[in-house]
Amino acid sequence: MFENLKDFKIVADSSINVTDMDKVDFEAVPLKIITDEKEFIDDGSIDTKEMLEYLDAYEGKSTTSCPNVADWLKAFGDAQNVFVITISSSLSGSYQAALMAKDMYEEEHEGRRVHVFDSLATGPKMWLMAVRIKEDITAGMKFDEIVEDVEEYARRVCLMFSLESLKNLAKNGRITPVVAAVAGVFGIRLLGIATKQGIIDAIGKARGLKKAISGFVEQMDEHGFEGKRLDISHCENEKGAAMLADAVRQKYPDCRITITDCTGLCSYYAQRGGIIAGFEVIPDTKENTVPQTGKCFA
Repeated sequence: MFENLKDFKIVADSSINVTDMDKVDFEAVPLKIITDEKEFIDDGSIDTKEMLEYLDAYEGKSTTSCPNVADWLKAFGDAQNVFVITISSSLSGSYQAALMAKDMYEEEHEGRRVHVFDSLATGPKMWLMAVRIKEDITAGMKFDEIVEDVEEYARRVCLMFSLESLKNLAKNGRITPVVAAVAGVFGIRLLGIATKQGIIDAIGKARGLKKAISGFVEQMDEHGFEGKRLDISHCENEKGAAMLADAVRQKYPDCRITITDCTGLCSYYAQRGGIIAGFEVIPDTKENTVPQTGKCFA
């Protein structure tokens, strides 16, 4: 029922790491990475390598900025039905701005509808949610049915990450300096997760990429990975992303795996060597949350 797609639009902020989707009206609204000297707009033309090199050499403060209400309204265009996906509301004001835009849009355009999903995560989880929306639209589901289905689906999609550096996360208050200090020392990589409250937490550490990948897959299984769908984003770490995909395929040969580069916002936080993955867990088993104590894979 692809003719149904023309009545819908999917909009996300740029932390989704993609700029288009096949056969559906889609738009990514840019976030920004800002210093006192320079501004990087996370649109399809951003040079993430240049940005990272600049930030490595820059000694001052850097921050991020979410889309404003006008940015969201412009992205909605004249669509009849809009589904919006944002980075976690615990990490950004993107969700609140999108909600304000929704109210204005529906008030100005009688009969049109907008629903804003708080991903409680970023990147790969947002992409899996967008794919689910597209599948529901293609199946001919109604607006309210799609909202209900995707809200339930989002509750069983986990987001995990393995990072070499947490400098930018610590500088922006996303993680404590004590935790950040662990990463990068003697080749240690930190393993973390997006909790069900939409914040990030450390659950383990590993010395070297090989052990990090092994720990990553073990933690995926700990959280109920059902072996069907996995989306991996990486920041200048194709090798690590491929290693993770290969390790998953060895256990789950039929798993549908996609690999993408991090764009600006996710590159800013993941930094070089970072790997972020979103995956579906078995329904009605474990929640998308962290264990009481994290495992150490060193």
